Amino acid sequence: MHLNKSKKIKLEELDEIERDVLEEMEEAERFAMESPLPKPDSLTDHIYATDFERNPA
Repeated sequence: MHLNKSKKIKLEELDEIERDVLEEMEEAERFAMESPLPKPDSLTDHIYATDFERNPA
């Protein structure tokens, strides 16, 4: 890695960052998989524009 070759960061530090990132990703995936699916009637909640506003007839 460039950062390691240029001596700006130690390989151990890069390994720690990678472990932290992987752990955070695993936690996010676990949260998503354990969360209930949204109700169908909330499908269009919090969208920027309705379909009509994007494609007026």
